[in-house]
Amino acid sequence: MGKPRRPHLRPAVSADLESSPHRAEHAVSGMQRREFLAKGSATIAFLAAFQAGSSQAKDSPAVQDVTRNNFPRFTYGVASGDPLPDRVILWTRVNPTPNATPGSGLGGPVRGTWQVSKDPKFRSCAAVGAFRTTAEQDHTVKVDATGLKPSTEYFFRFRVGGTYSPIGRTLTAPPAGSSPSSVRFGMVSCSNYEAGYFSAYRHLAERDDLDFILHLGDYIYEYANGEYGPQGFAGVTRAHDPATEITTLADYRRRHACYKTDSDLRYLHACHPFIATWDDHETADNAWRDGAFNHTEGAEGLWAQRKSWAIKAYYEWMPVRLPGATSDEGEVLPIFRRFAFGDLVDLLMLDLRQYRSQQPASPVDAVSINDPSRSILGPTQTAWLQGNLIGSTAKWRLLGNSVQIAPIIVIPALLPPETQALLQAVFGVPAGTATPVPLNVDSWDGYNASRFAILGLIAGAFGAPVPNCVFLTGDIHSSYACDIPINPASYPNSPSIATEFVTTSVTSDNVNEIVGQAERVPNGLGGYIDNPANAPFEQLVRGFNAWVKDVNLVSHGFSVVDVTPERTQVDNWILRSEASAAFAADPRVDPAADCVFRGSYQTLNLTQSVIPAAGPLGPRA
Repeated sequence: MGKPRRPHLRPAVSADLESSPHRAEHAVSGMQRREFLAKGSATIAFLAAFQAGSSQAKDSPAVQDVTRNNFPRFTYGVASGDPLPDRVILWTRVNPTPNATPGSGLGGPVRGTWQVSKDPKFRSCAAVGAFRTTAEQDHTVKVDATGLKPSTEYFFRFRVGGTYSPIGRTLTAPPAGSSPSSVRFGMVSCSNYEAGYFSAYRHLAERDDLDFILHLGDYIYEYANGEYGPQGFAGVTRAHDPATEITTLADYRRRHACYKTDSDLRYLHACHPFIATWDDHETADNAWRDGAFNHTEGAEGLWAQRKSWAIKAYYEWMPVRLPGATSDEGEVLPIFRRFAFGDLVDLLMLDLRQYRSQQPASPVDAVSINDPSRSILGPTQTAWLQGNLIGSTAKWRLLGNSVQIAPIIVIPALLPPETQALLQAVFGVPAGTATPVPLNVDSWDGYNASRFAILGLIAGAFGAPVPNCVFLTGDIHSSYACDIPINPASYPNSPSIATEFVTTSVTSDNVNEIVGQAERVPNGLGGYIDNPANAPFEQLVRGFNAWVKDVNLVSHGFSVVDVTPERTQVDNWILRSEASAAFAADPRVDPAADCVFRGSYQTLNLTQSVIPAAGPLGPRA
């Protein structure tokens, strides 16, 4: 999702934010967290080790890894990702010399070692190895640590000379053929560094009941300082590095490094493995195969080169396993891939940017929207996804999906003139249109042929129906719980054949912020209530789209997904603050924002529909 079409509508931040103290580093000792997955004494020891290695100032270099030469080696922390039953990716970045900063191209080769242990004190190791990194990889280190046991908690660290990195914790996947009682993970998307603090990441890091973190894209943003986020805050209190829009390999490397200076993000990476895909802002807004809305060919270089640099930097700086190439048109490196969690879950991660045709010019461009030659997946990924859906024997098929697949439509002519004008200004929906049109043609709504190729297969158009398909989505800075009808025009008489849960943004502008409305307002009694001015937007979505069972357009936070043989449940958690009126109106700019439960929805086994859940998830068995 791009920045708003009317950035002057963004609310200004109160002056009291300018003088608010910077956050303290979140050492594990201050987190009142339960033991990691009830692992007992090993985790208690890890917490003590992690505390000893925690830095003391928010967004400052770690102090635990200062060498004899008095500069930090592991400023950007450690991370893990792409867990399999016998292996996991381990990541860090080594500073070879003080001036060999990310993107600089400076610094010679660095050699070191890595260790994996069940014991946070590393008295014995399950796996060890050596690494060598150079400026060619921006001195990042990525290790595929093999020979591990399934369903096992491990601790890991790196060493260069006499200096150790911070300690990370990770978890391998269940063994093939096993029957896990549950799979539970955090789900996040759209984390614009300049738009607010990463409090959502901190709250997820504090949870001890997660198997991994599912990041659905927009992990970084490409914009220049102050272009996207609260006025008086974006580019001031939180400022991108580099300060300009990023277009070169050095730029993308520096921007990834900028994001990993955030201690909440480093904390989350150190606590849980990630499974991630990209959306558009990892390259540029509304990216497609041969260009992007936020790219001017020539003036900003060649798109093919810019995309190649962005993806190279992404693979350097993210704990993602490097795949084999498919040679599809427009491909730099593929990221679509499958993860299995015993016989309970197949997780299929999609790439909805690298291969897609250009977006339709307008929501009323029905010819382009329905053109069978246009694709959001590309031919190889389409065949891969269809094959994995048909071939899956898991109870549940989850699809890591960066843009919404459930249709979201409006009929502008039925709306008040002021609402029509707002939809046109903010979302590009032409006023006065008397037929149903999609709100967002950057989503699957702009690619009907691709959508039918997948939903038709799920519905049984090409064989037996594929049950229990759940799309897990980011991008739109809102949370949704949706049925996915095979024929929206006749729903509910036409059945739902899958479900979709959309997680809101970590910090990126919600609809209320795009149109200049506060999230919360004083109630006159010393407290705060949701801003009633925001309700009509949610009512509009529900009114035209009966398959949308829940929508929240005005909050930031994260979701937690829990899958059992009986159901898939999604809990939505949102940021709240009572520290001041300004923080209450925009909790993402409170460095100590709290996190509160908003609501839960679920889909029961073989129902292909969404219903409310009784309440938030409890402790895992």
